[in-house]
Amino acid sequence: MMGTFELSYDDKPVEFVSAASSKAGPLLMLLLYYHDEGVTRSKMIDALYGDEDVDPVNSIKALLFRLRRQLRETGLPFDDFIVVRNNNYYFNPEIPFESDVMQLKQVASAVDHSEEGRKRDDLYGRICSLYGGQLLPAISDTMWVIVENADLEDRFTVATRHICQAYEKAHDYDKELEAYRWARSFFPFDEEWIIGSINCLLAQGKSSQALAEYEKVSNMLFDEMGVYPSEQLMDCFRKINDKMYFEFSSAKDVSKILSGPSKAGAYYCSFPTFSDSYRVLKRIMDREKVCSCLVLCTIVDRDGKPVGDKEAITRQLQYLRIGIDQTLRASDMVTRYSPTQILIMLYAAPKDNAHIAIDRIEAAYRQVNTDKGCHVEYTIISGDEPPTSIVLSKVKGQAKWRPESKR
Repeated sequence: MMGTFELSYDDKPVEFVSAASSKAGPLLMLLLYYHDEGVTRSKMIDALYGDEDVDPVNSIKALLFRLRRQLRETGLPFDDFIVVRNNNYYFNPEIPFESDVMQLKQVASAVDHSEEGRKRDDLYGRICSLYGGQLLPAISDTMWVIVENADLEDRFTVATRHICQAYEKAHDYDKELEAYRWARSFFPFDEEWIIGSINCLLAQGKSSQALAEYEKVSNMLFDEMGVYPSEQLMDCFRKINDKMYFEFSSAKDVSKILSGPSKAGAYYCSFPTFSDSYRVLKRIMDREKVCSCLVLCTIVDRDGKPVGDKEAITRQLQYLRIGIDQTLRASDMVTRYSPTQILIMLYAAPKDNAHIAIDRIEAAYRQVNTDKGCHVEYTIISGDEPPTSIVLSKVKGQAKWRPESKR
């Protein structure tokens, strides 16, 4: 029931065929989930029809009839699948039945009646291994499923925290890391499990792996959700930096590590790296009296509003990157600022020169852009001056694009 809904009997899959619009499938799920407690008619009506304008009594009768018929059509060697006892409907208790949810709840009950110690640790570990993710995904937006799914998630969370604390106390970081990664397979954006994984790697002295994990997560958060790492995750990044020590090396090796692979064109980096680098360079530029500026590139639609379509954004970013790769220098720096924005630092380039760079980026971008409903708006940020937005419009009779400033 968790992660999917599948039936099997005698180790063979059972094909239960139900139309997508039919409520027979959701009714079977309801009866199986509450296998031991049974389901009242009023609960059936609330779970299956809610506020729908139907005759609930006749609808339930017709639905039960269809479900019984469909279950008989599966070829299972039973006659009566649904029984009524004390005004409650049950999936026939005489038919052998077991589910992942039932097993998990049984183990959770055993935890409630156990004392602290190895036995309780083992029971919590069993809950973690039994958990399979989202309850009944096909009807996950149904209110009763939402409530029950939240309860199962809470049990899994408590169990994961308990076993991770036990592993940490025993300095068994491999098993602790495995538990965190198992939790992340279901909740990839949950920072509790992300931070736990990184801390495990740091505890093992694997700073390089911890940094790679942090960068992977940062990119995932930004690409999938359009958000930057939280302050708690940034704390992890600072811990990693504090522990990033290399083995004793010669000056030549140090130079090689810091230089990295040689690559033409602008330097692409994450926003935290961009931010730190910009602050250092700003100090140097202020001291040397060198002028530089920032350019914020925003992908917008015909009305000048940020584009919402993810596929269109992906294409536009690729087109814009082509323009950037073909025009910017190795001294310039680029990062993704938001889902629809690219931030550029033009090193040693005064504001007037920024117009030239933008014109060149735009010309290369226009050559590959096939989405006529999208374009790029450029905003120049230079020192304490108010930001200036640049609208590029085609001059009649010419192929060149010229900037027109607007405040």
